[in-house]
Amino acid sequence: MKLTVSALTLLLAFSPAARAAFMIFPDGSPAVEGGVKEALESYKKGDFAEALKRFAAEAERGDQDAQFALGRIYQEGSGVAQSLPKAEEYYRKAATAGHTNSQANLAVILLNTQRGEEGIDWLRKAAKSGAPRALVLLGNLSLTGTGMTKNAADAKTWLEQAAEAGDAEAYESLSLMYETGEGVEKNPAKAVELLENAAQRNSVKALLRLAVKSLQGEGTTKDGKKAVEFLTRASELGSTEAQTALGTMYETGEGVEKKPAEAVVWFTKASEAGDPNAALKLGVIFSEGGEGVEKDDKKAMECFQRAADRGQTVAMYNVGTYYEKGRGVAANAAESLKWHLKSALGGLSLAQREIGLRYREGRGMAKDSVAAISWLGRAAGSGDAAGALALADMLLTGEGGMAPDVKNATAILTRAAELGLAPAQVRLAEVYASGTEGRPDLIRAYALTLAAGKDFEPATKLRTELEKKMSKEQLAEAQKEYERLKAKPAAAEPARDAAPAQDAAKK
Repeated sequence: MKLTVSALTLLLAFSPAARAAFMIFPDGSPAVEGGVKEALESYKKGDFAEALKRFAAEAERGDQDAQFALGRIYQEGSGVAQSLPKAEEYYRKAATAGHTNSQANLAVILLNTQRGEEGIDWLRKAAKSGAPRALVLLGNLSLTGTGMTKNAADAKTWLEQAAEAGDAEAYESLSLMYETGEGVEKNPAKAVELLENAAQRNSVKALLRLAVKSLQGEGTTKDGKKAVEFLTRASELGSTEAQTALGTMYETGEGVEKKPAEAVVWFTKASEAGDPNAALKLGVIFSEGGEGVEKDDKKAMECFQRAADRGQTVAMYNVGTYYEKGRGVAANAAESLKWHLKSALGGLSLAQREIGLRYREGRGMAKDSVAAISWLGRAAGSGDAAGALALADMLLTGEGGMAPDVKNATAILTRAAELGLAPAQVRLAEVYASGTEGRPDLIRAYALTLAAGKDFEPATKLRTELEKKMSKEQLAEAQKEYERLKAKPAAAEPARDAAPAQDAAKK
């Protein structure tokens, strides 16, 4: 039987905190003596060569803790090249001798290398000995029905055993059961209580979830102050996600008094710890300025560059735009193109539209209508309205010597119009009014100008022109068509990049 365990299940074996500050023995240092103790001391000092030599010598003598330690080291690739086969070899030796943590960790490797039956067997062996890691894994696998029969009652039993042993992740999983009502009666308050137990054991995940629940008032009183407390504790445990969340709270004023300067403090901490999204947010604040924060293009550019270097696509786009406009840095057309292209290749629709327009206009590169249509098509497919409009315009006119493609252009505009985008509604109205698809359809065109709104100037202008050509009967029919358009369910909106809303570079 083949079994693929999700990344979430694998994470259950080693918590984020344990991975961030890697310890050979997840629950701290056991009462090891002799060579194993000396090896552990060498490892803590950073003398990996000496530690490995000592661990290997003790493992050769059959010491299970030494074998487990080597398994952990090779599994994590901490101080050595990562090697799952070597990790499995050492775990298997200790597991066969009855070392419960080795049994659990061996199971994780087996589960993630499609050897599910054997992995489950080792988990059951470790669970019988009361190993919390094994109990948590069995509980979650049973809850989801991954590699074994789905059984919420068994899952609850295993997780409660692990929780009694003090395992934070067991409390987290039990909390999720009560939150969703999976196998138990739904109880939001109980879910919060269990999360608090996990938080007392320094679970970053629990602290983050408690912060969200406090902000939303889910299973507990809505309390922004408590949310800040939970996030601050998570931050102290090294969570950049918590630091970014605190920065966002102070940036937006959600649950706390809006304080841009305080947001800068938290975003700076997360950014310095390597969080690219925090660096992006910090750059946006400096690009705009705010209460207690001076606008500073140079600092903004530095932040955007830091985030871009870490693969943040919106930051890449902003870096390209800053180079283009000479904001916070000397203008550099080549660098601008490089970063816009990187962002576009990274999937950012805003950047894809920009590259399409560059090819269309011959801006910084040779004109190429085919390439322009390709990139604008990508942007439009991601829900970028401006990209869709530019693409439709090229197809309608047959720009660049290509044959006009009215059918596809109309389909693109119709899609955008159904999403309520006024520019697309007006452009589609122009298509119907001109009779590009055959006979002019003034009624449909007029209805679309009504849909675009009374305050949208292009719609008002076109509507005035149409009124001069239409009879009272046609205008009445157009009104009815507009009512039908309003009553029609909107088409499902395609997924969009949320981040471009923070794009300060375009200002």
